[in-house]
Amino acid sequence: MSTDANIVVIGAGIIGSSVAYHLANMGVDGVVVVDKGDLDHNDGSTSHAPGGLRTLTGSNFFTTLGRASRDTYDTLPLAIPGQEQFYRVGMIEIANTPERLDAHRRLAGIGASQGIEATMVTPNEVAELLPLVDPSTIAGGIHIPSSGIVRTSLLATSMRQIAEATGNAQFHGHTEVLDIIISEGRFTSVETGGELGTINCAQAIVCTNIWAPLLAAKTGTPMPLFPGEHQYVFTSPVPALASIASQEVAMPVTAFDDLSIYFRQHGDHIGIGSYAHPARLVDPAQLPKTAKLPFTPEDFTDAWSKMQHHMPALQQSSVSHGFNGMFSFTVDDHPILGETRIKGLWSAVGAWLSFGSEVGAVMARWMTTGDPGMDVTPAHIDRFHPHQSNRQFLSRQAKYFYEIGFEDMHPTAVASSVRNLRHSPYHNRLEALGAEFIPIASQETPLFYNSNARLVDKYADAMPNYSGYDAIGWNPIMGAEHLELRNNVGLVDWSAAIGPIEVAGPGALAHLQFMCTADVDVPPGQIVYSLVLTPVEASPAMSPWRESTRQPGGC
Repeated sequence: MSTDANIVVIGAGIIGSSVAYHLANMGVDGVVVVDKGDLDHNDGSTSHAPGGLRTLTGSNFFTTLGRASRDTYDTLPLAIPGQEQFYRVGMIEIANTPERLDAHRRLAGIGASQGIEATMVTPNEVAELLPLVDPSTIAGGIHIPSSGIVRTSLLATSMRQIAEATGNAQFHGHTEVLDIIISEGRFTSVETGGELGTINCAQAIVCTNIWAPLLAAKTGTPMPLFPGEHQYVFTSPVPALASIASQEVAMPVTAFDDLSIYFRQHGDHIGIGSYAHPARLVDPAQLPKTAKLPFTPEDFTDAWSKMQHHMPALQQSSVSHGFNGMFSFTVDDHPILGETRIKGLWSAVGAWLSFGSEVGAVMARWMTTGDPGMDVTPAHIDRFHPHQSNRQFLSRQAKYFYEIGFEDMHPTAVASSVRNLRHSPYHNRLEALGAEFIPIASQETPLFYNSNARLVDKYADAMPNYSGYDAIGWNPIMGAEHLELRNNVGLVDWSAAIGPIEVAGPGALAHLQFMCTADVDVPPGQIVYSLVLTPVEASPAMSPWRESTRQPGGC
């Protein structure tokens, strides 16, 4: 049996439902969503995610997704009458150290620059918002009123109901995808085990998150993503919550950033999410049917002790039950979005579930107009190198990002647990010059050269004197090299920092002339320095080569 469709969405969690919702609202018909499990009680983490929604992060990319998703959640009708799906209670990030409090002040500054309200709060002000917290045990925090808690399963259901009501989308549960069919490098159909049989369509998008590597393996598509376990624990009833126990959520969702722990209210008890244990990675080939594994109480002992210290009211409570939920980690802690190397086959995996609405909107725009509508460079699927799909490399990086999840990373820091994996052909010469290396695309790349220390005195009066946080990752030699390069001449190793993009075939020159700010029509052997732009409006008529090339935002 075969079925015809326009676009197949694989996975009906919050991401897949959002893709279908936005496609249907754009007027795209023939959208078919399939999921191997139940639609209302998804096998993935959509059904059990605690649902903390951040509208302000240190990343412009994630902040954009969070703010836009909130705007959608604010207007979605209730999936089930009387059951709230978005608790507008705000968020508090608690600092246990002065250093973390400084990080919160920097975050508040980022919020001010983007028009997001974020207020620094004293320990006593934290206790007013969170009566369970002992103010004598903390240094203060930051309050972000626009954040909150979402029930991702209900939001997914609401989006599904709206998409189905348009007549443009159909959802099918208990319909497992068995294979993805490719012909001459182009996606052609999806083979399912359900009554739909083989679905012939122009495009498909994989939204299966932790199960994505299994489908990718069928197509030979790199998918550097690894599942990992994350603990979520429910306490027994907390007597101190008696006055607000009738409300599912009345307190802000809260993170103890220095402890790698967060918590939220569930009526008369507390739910605690802990990263404060060794990373527990799961082989994609060994995944169970659902994204939940049994609770491992030995991993929670230290976290529970710390929570009882900072929240003495929990000393009157106990650990009731918990589970180890699974979600995905990538080699650089960002989602994997975009069209794969197989034309017509797309990916939207590795994203925070609470950002699901805007991830779906980005993908819907991208698949239909060629323009994602925002700069997706940090999450673009084409950013990966072959070595990043190596199992050992991927598992090490996944473990690393689990462990540093709550760290205050300096903007200049290069997050990598793997060193000396790749060297340039002239690496020994760079070492002889006293190069201090950082890994870029896993290649050891010079940050500065100790042999240029002689230049520091020459430019001492022209360089700032950094200290404290501002001095992290800084060496005066870097400033001296910069000034010497401006005043004279130098050679910079960009071999790892800038990846090549080849544009070839009929119309290539015309397309580049359209995309570039400089004239690139020069004889072979010459180099042109130019910006590469995205269109102001995505339209097939704007580019003479629209059908033959991808136009990722922010190139």
